[in-house]
Amino acid sequence: MCGFVATHEALLRQHMGSQKCVKGKVLLHCDECSFQTQFQPYLKKHIRTVHEKLPCTVCGKIISKVRLTIHMNIFHTEEKKKPFLCKTCNKGFSCKKSFQEHSNIHTGERPFQCDLCEKRFASSGNMYMHRRISHYGYKRMK
Repeated sequence: MCGFVATHEALLRQHMGSQKCVKGKVLLHCDECSFQTQFQPYLKKHIRTVHEKLPCTVCGKIISKVRLTIHMNIFHTEEKKKPFLCKTCNKGFSCKKSFQEHSNIHTGERPFQCDLCEKRFASSGNMYMHRRISHYGYKRMK
């Protein structure tokens, strides 16, 4: 019994069918660590991202299988062969978000505004760094 108390039978039935109720549900366990879930796809994703790691064939860094292609694109692919290429400066990017934020440098757009002051930034990373340094007093670690 999970301990949930309902005021109506319909609420009890609804609760028992929800993810919050653990009564009668089988937990799946990872064989390599303490991870548990009720859903097989979550267990498979956990194993792929946490336990299935390979060394990069170029630099030897150990990387999860699901991130190996991303690693290769970012660190070991020529600029001109990356999926997103800036037509202004020919800099290549592996992900669309980075490419779009880079484009703001050329257009002058500053779509990211600090939620603690009026300053605006071309990239989300610069905005978050500003917030940490200017508003929270953190120093950048090297």
